[in-house]
Amino acid sequence: MNVVNIAAKELQMSPDMLIAEGVKTYLRQMLARVESDIFILAKKYGVKDIFEMDSKVKNGFISE
Repeated sequence: MNVVNIAAKELQMSPDMLIAEGVKTYLRQMLARVESDIFILAKKYGVKDIFEMDSKVKNGFISE
């Protein structure tokens, strides 16, 4: 029995459901990190929203 099957049995869910929930959680965490990075960059460059940041990137004012 592999780790996924053991964990799924302990959590009383199917292995497929455990994997799906794990992927969802991972993606949510990654999205939160990306949003945090964008927020930090927005503060650093004094932009109000993502559209203003995009414009500054396209015009060469922001290189990150």
